[in-house]
Amino acid sequence: MKKLIYKISFLTLVFGLTSCEDFFNTTIDIDPPVYEPTIVIDCIHEKSNDFMYFRIARNVGVFDNNTDFRDAMLSDAEVNVFVNGSSFPVVPVNSVFSYNFRVDFDGDLQTGDEVTITAKHPGYPDASVLQKVLPPSEVLSVTFKEDGGLDSEGSEISLISVRIKDKPGKNYYAFRLLEFGPFGIFNETYSSSIDPSVSESYKNNILLISDAGFDGTEKILDFQVPQMRLEDALALLKVEWYDISEHHYVFSRALLLHLNSINNPFSTPVQVPSNVRGGLGSFEIQTLQVLELE
Repeated sequence: MKKLIYKISFLTLVFGLTSCEDFFNTTIDIDPPVYEPTIVIDCIHEKSNDFMYFRIARNVGVFDNNTDFRDAMLSDAEVNVFVNGSSFPVVPVNSVFSYNFRVDFDGDLQTGDEVTITAKHPGYPDASVLQKVLPPSEVLSVTFKEDGGLDSEGSEISLISVRIKDKPGKNYYAFRLLEFGPFGIFNETYSSSIDPSVSESYKNNILLISDAGFDGTEKILDFQVPQMRLEDALALLKVEWYDISEHHYVFSRALLLHLNSINNPFSTPVQVPSNVRGGLGSFEIQTLQVLELE
């Protein structure tokens, strides 16, 4: 009886190992997605600037991973920018920031202005995108607390509390902390939050906020920073507070997930959203307030 059990166990082991070998030697044929040439529009603009840089490029196929971003530029595209239907001159530029077009406005953009970018190029479908300038949110106070307790790792922290009066409806914000040095030079400073309304962005040191949990009410948002003396914080720190669109909020979170999934074969593919009609990309106009600490 024991000999029979041993034989059965041996045959099971051999069959299992053979199955594993067959599994790892299996070739699966997958057709790559069909490459469709598409115009890409890329721009993040802050409304108080009277000029705007943006990028017009082409999408890159799945087998073009080694393409230099400069080779994808469509600097000879026919590009137009409109504000409330009025056209503004667009000029090609050579920029180290990977943008290849610039437009100058007649002063700052105003709340409610509608800005449209259109792009045409032979061999590509026409692309366009429209973005509306958001009003500034009502920030009631920004206070600094030197002794903010301990973070999750047991390190001493300080707290920056931003109190806002949220408008009814969907609203989205972004927070960035700056530390100013001599001659007005500033550096981004790390911050975090345990508030469920706050999440990370694909950009370092920028936090995103959704009002889904406090729609239309007053809200205090606490941000953790490395501990600093009160007098130093008041002298050196400033808060950048942005009103952002729902698209940019979703785009930023999806792009972060995509970047974190690169080179991870077990990750779930992430679809990064686009707000460009007839093309791909993202166009965002943000409303910025630079706030002093109290």
